[in-house]
Amino acid sequence: MFLLGFLHHFTLHPPHRRHRPPVSTTIRAATTSTPSTLMKRHAILECLAKLVKWGFAKESLVLLAARGINADGRGDGGVRVGVLGKGDGLGRVATALLDDPLVGQEGDGDGGGGNWVKTLRKWCADGGESRGLLIRYGGTSEISTPKNSPVSLLTVPSPLLKRSNIEILLAPIPPGDPTDLTLHANDAPGSPFIQFPVHKSIVYAGEGETGLQTLLGHNSTTPTTSNDNKNSRVLRLLSLPALVPENHDGGPVKIINLPTAEDAIQQLKASAANSIMFERGWLQSGLGSVQEWVLDGCKTPGSNGGGIRPVVKTLISSIVAESEHAIRRDEERLRCAAGEKRGKEKYSIGEALSTKTIAENFESLSTSLRNWSQNAHSELQNSLTEGFNSHAWGQLAWWKLIWTADDVTANSREVVSTWFLPQSKRAFLFLAGRLTGAGFKGSPQTAFRRPGYPEEELAQARLTDARSPSPCPSASENVGEYVSSGAYPTHLFTKADNAISSLIPDLQTSANRLLMRSLSFSVTSAAASSLLYLSDVPAYPSTGVAALGIVLSMRWLQTRWGRERQRFQQAVREQARIAIVESERWVWQKLKDGVVVDEEIAGKDAELEKVLEASVVVGRVTKLLEGL
Repeated sequence: MFLLGFLHHFTLHPPHRRHRPPVSTTIRAATTSTPSTLMKRHAILECLAKLVKWGFAKESLVLLAARGINADGRGDGGVRVGVLGKGDGLGRVATALLDDPLVGQEGDGDGGGGNWVKTLRKWCADGGESRGLLIRYGGTSEISTPKNSPVSLLTVPSPLLKRSNIEILLAPIPPGDPTDLTLHANDAPGSPFIQFPVHKSIVYAGEGETGLQTLLGHNSTTPTTSNDNKNSRVLRLLSLPALVPENHDGGPVKIINLPTAEDAIQQLKASAANSIMFERGWLQSGLGSVQEWVLDGCKTPGSNGGGIRPVVKTLISSIVAESEHAIRRDEERLRCAAGEKRGKEKYSIGEALSTKTIAENFESLSTSLRNWSQNAHSELQNSLTEGFNSHAWGQLAWWKLIWTADDVTANSREVVSTWFLPQSKRAFLFLAGRLTGAGFKGSPQTAFRRPGYPEEELAQARLTDARSPSPCPSASENVGEYVSSGAYPTHLFTKADNAISSLIPDLQTSANRLLMRSLSFSVTSAAASSLLYLSDVPAYPSTGVAALGIVLSMRWLQTRWGRERQRFQQAVREQARIAIVESERWVWQKLKDGVVVDEEIAGKDAELEKVLEASVVVGRVTKLLEGL
């Protein structure tokens, strides 16, 4: 018996590790969120904010999800569980869930014994119908009500709350969604209502026939979830002492035996020798599985969990599922309205340009553009590096410049023509063809527009930054303005031609100038050496002057020509980078402009545009959740 009591105490009171060894840097790094995870969480919040803006999601639920994602910068915010009911029955259920049966036998200590239990029961018996009581873990305190707050506060030393940073909200049963509560700001007449959502809710109908009548007569809804488990966020309880709760766990309502649970707790508080009776009574009451349901999904995840608790993911999935239903309703309404006005034959454009098709094309083209941009920047590093390590470029070394000065233009042209983003040019022509085939032509008559992406803004910022150091900014801008309205841009081709027409002649001129100066200095030093020799200076000093002049001239040629080659390589790479950024910006502009449709239909697609954008956002949130 004492062994069972010890095991139960060990479960409710895990041992404190006062002399805990320091956590190693490796373990700490494993539990820290990676930058990709932080970006995914930020993207989820942005998408949910858009759904709220468009009216497809409740702001209160999104704020609760944001609290779970952003708390402490690690996504481990406290979980809020609602316990809904009325009168003393609500206090009895809350006490049974939160009470520690071993506190009585260990002494009151800091826990205050049953003081908080009496306070809680009294508040539930005397509480109003539109206020709530928020219970958090801590030392026993009196109930306090902040000014203009819809809830009162109470701290209790409950192991259930401490285990996973849970807070319990006691409130009356709402007429609608049990997870989206509406409470009075204060007790004054005419005070405003404040929405106070929770992650999950326990709805306690009551005991016996009265509880059954409350359960049948209450008009409540179950929040939509993306899975088949409708009890993942709402658990309805009914206390029937005449039934065995463990035989009624599968339905939408869980049967418990509240008097049996209260008797079991009192027996263990009276003496540890009653531990076996406590275990038997606690299991028969069904409250143990209720506690497990409360703790389910509340554990703080590690790095493999994406830094978000499963209960928060369930909340986000519920928001997404409700948004999907709202989007479908609006889309069906718009289609019916358009069909009635225009007729089925006239609205056939809706089948060709359905929201689903346009959304799929937009996502596919956006993904292809990101992949092309990534591959192009990789090719920018690898291809040009390979070109500047080729045999043709190696023939232009400084010590070969004397007999290869006339080949600077030909060899440089060969390097630029062969290694200036050859794969990216072909891939971009294919991508531009896909854009035209999908209808993204950028006409002013566009009706469907896609939401802006961070990559689009980044490409525009890169372009603004890239144009400033361009060797020929005016030519680049004129070319960009000329080709951006065509079927496909020629930035990749014009930048290569620009490098050939402007950079290579400058390199050839520099080669000729440096070679002539080096040879002039060498000839001058040789002439000075000859004059010294003719002036009866010994041969060794006079030839030394010539040798020194030649060495200095060759060293000067090596340094200056190396700088010119390096400057040319940087200029070519910069031209390639500008071409990539301008091409990327051109595609994003086409996607932003949207699909060209008939003018008659364009005027009626403002709402359909919002529905389309919302469907894209919902799909993106779903993919981001799957990746966490």
